[in-house]
Amino acid sequence: MSPNLILAGCVLGGSVPAWAGMPLTESTFTEVIHEANVVTATNKAGSPARAQEVFRTPDLVRTGRDSRVELTAKDHTITRVGANTTFTFAAGGRDIELKQGGVLFHAPAGVGGGAIKYRGSSAAVVGTTELAEVLTDGQFKVIDLEGSVKVVLQNGLTVTLKPGQLVVVSANGNAMGAVMNFNLGLLASRLLGVVGFAHRLSSAPLIEAAIRMQNQQIAAGELPDLVSLEVAGFGLDTTTRPGHGTVLTNGSNLPNSADPSADESFPLDFPGEGAVGPLGYPFLSRDPVISVPPVIRPPAVTEPTRKGP
Repeated sequence: MSPNLILAGCVLGGSVPAWAGMPLTESTFTEVIHEANVVTATNKAGSPARAQEVFRTPDLVRTGRDSRVELTAKDHTITRVGANTTFTFAAGGRDIELKQGGVLFHAPAGVGGGAIKYRGSSAAVVGTTELAEVLTDGQFKVIDLEGSVKVVLQNGLTVTLKPGQLVVVSANGNAMGAVMNFNLGLLASRLLGVVGFAHRLSSAPLIEAAIRMQNQQIAAGELPDLVSLEVAGFGLDTTTRPGHGTVLTNGSNLPNSADPSADESFPLDFPGEGAVGPLGYPFLSRDPVISVPPVIRPPAVTEPTRKGP
């Protein structure tokens, strides 16, 4: 029996748009950075993805090294795809089938949410922004950027994440590690899924509100157990400093600090080609990629002890 992971986030209130619950079977490329191809389901032929073209299931999107794409659906659902990722939209419903790599997914409240599926597992969100990444060893890393995210395993184990929390699910989907708290402002401002595009992420104000709330908790001493930025960013597409700098792979060389005063996290914006950052460094969207073996990785997930009937 294949493992099943369900990740759900929910925001209540507000009117329901006319397109609520529309199938997420097509979306328009709104930004393509570097190497990305559309692989047709009929003959497996690949062609370069181009901005303003419509992508439809059952074709695949495949990104290369140091590459990413953004797709926007008619209901304003955002799918941002990281480097070395392969995915498609499932036929019917609102599911994303993730083969490898990582996806940032945001469905505005009231449009019906969506689900990310990997190896028979699924991750569903409603009115929430989350990032899901398949690590190199097959573990599934789930990060809550804003809203509430509920992780449910097939064996009934559940956990609800708050903004600034993450959990790593075992490769077989039957177990998960302890929930880890991380500094949301430090990580979100370095995630290419958030700041690595030419325009502002539509849910950035919601993420910034979550950052401000968490910073208040940190200042009040209510979150003393933050993991380092290196641990939180392990396996993710990140930059060396907020919204600027050299692209790194696997979250390597991120500052090993959970101190909220380490730098300024706002705004969650990407300055664009040729812009100059706050430290005077020009930003180029095609920065060289540095591949450095990660020093620290999240704790391995172990199978829980099963109780008898």
